[in-house]
Amino acid sequence: QLRRAYNKMQSEGGSNKEVMERYKMEADSLDKILVNKLGEYAASKRKFEITWRDVQSNLSANQAAIEYARYYDDNDSAYKYLALVVRPGYEYPELVKLGKEDNISLANQPNAHDFAALYDYVWKGIDSLLTGVSTVYYSPTGELNNVAFSALCFEAGNSFMAAAIAPKRGETEIENNSTRSCNSVLMDKYVLHQLTTTRYLADGTLKNIRDLNSSITLVGGINYDDIPIAEENAKHEESEQDFALNINLTNRDHENKGRRSSSGIGRPMKYLQGTREEVTQVANELNRSWSVQTMSDRNASEHSLKWQLETKSPGVLHIATHGFAFPDEERDDSRQLLIEKKPAYSISEDPMVRCGLMLSGSNISWTGNSKKMIEQTGEDGILTAAEVANLDLSNTKLVVLSACETGLGKIEGSEGTFGLKRGFKLAGVEQIIVSLWSVPDKETMELMTLFYTDLTTTLNPVVSFEKAQKQMRINYPTEPEKWAGFVLVR
Repeated sequence: QLRRAYNKMQSEGGSNKEVMERYKMEADSLDKILVNKLGEYAASKRKFEITWRDVQSNLSANQAAIEYARYYDDNDSAYKYLALVVRPGYEYPELVKLGKEDNISLANQPNAHDFAALYDYVWKGIDSLLTGVSTVYYSPTGELNNVAFSALCFEAGNSFMAAAIAPKRGETEIENNSTRSCNSVLMDKYVLHQLTTTRYLADGTLKNIRDLNSSITLVGGINYDDIPIAEENAKHEESEQDFALNINLTNRDHENKGRRSSSGIGRPMKYLQGTREEVTQVANELNRSWSVQTMSDRNASEHSLKWQLETKSPGVLHIATHGFAFPDEERDDSRQLLIEKKPAYSISEDPMVRCGLMLSGSNISWTGNSKKMIEQTGEDGILTAAEVANLDLSNTKLVVLSACETGLGKIEGSEGTFGLKRGFKLAGVEQIIVSLWSVPDKETMELMTLFYTDLTTTLNPVVSFEKAQKQMRINYPTEPEKWAGFVLVR
């Protein structure tokens, strides 16, 4: 409760830093007491004793594991990447030096992905080590978390063509871009499994997968402009901040509600008709054999969603909405006043606050009037990764984030990508499907329909997602931007 109170105030721009710091210190103190009393804590620490040999012993002859790493090259004064490749029979992992981070970032620009160049930078040097391999487990780091490995082009075509770039979700603009055709992509050659860490191959994470509970909560067709409908369950729990103050915190001189600056952050988010159709189509597909709960219009409030997830624990959570991920904000004395006028989620030092999902009424906060939302609903309508991380989603096996840029977040050295992926992982979710760039409505619906249709039979998200993406590859062989933007992470 203390952590939730702290993250809620932080996400909503709470101004009383003294109280927030007291929450954080008290939570840290309680955390140390708890973990030292739990037998599970000692067991969890043993996972960090796993070595590459433990990973190797869990691979079959046609499998390989790749752990990427980021390092600074003093000679070139540049960050670069390397790959450690493990296969059965190796005496040591094979080390492959890869490309510069700046080159990878440039080739991975939104709406201008150069999949042939990316192949050269992040995979080409590895391919010669994979003879006889059909399945690859890989764990990216840094900028590589934003690369669509399935679409890396290892056999470019000879022709150039004008490809219409799909409009961003919620937008109608279409641009033309000249791109080289591609005969073969990495997905044609290998079965690819993206992992948070290759340690999962040895610690039982991949072997002890829970059965999928055939229940789903679908969120989409959201009204971003109006105050959400009041829910009866909003009264079921006391204020988290009130709760926090009742456990030995004596300073009562604070604002009970966090607030943000009244300055606008930009244009209101547009209603996404495609998300309404997507949710309706998925619901119709699953209604025959699944327990289906839908949240849309003014009913998809932040409070209602949190309550739904923690009390009814669906097997699958599907959210179709706008997502955002803000980069670091430069800070200096001359710009400090300008920075302070911006909402907390755009300038917070915590990258987990700078990314999130838009829910009912969120435009009210997005355009600078979060105080109104918080006073009437108790939430600002914007679910940040920091808030997600403090939910208990251990009974939810799969989260599908059918939103713009949900996979993105701050690149933090060797720590991977902070963001919604990390938030849901910390909440206990096994598998997450996220988008790496702004995705088109029509093809997103097509991909999701293929995925869920197959999921009703397999009850295996990994298998069904691979089938759906391969079918989309067949449907759009020269347009990877329409199918490669989604990735399943375990």
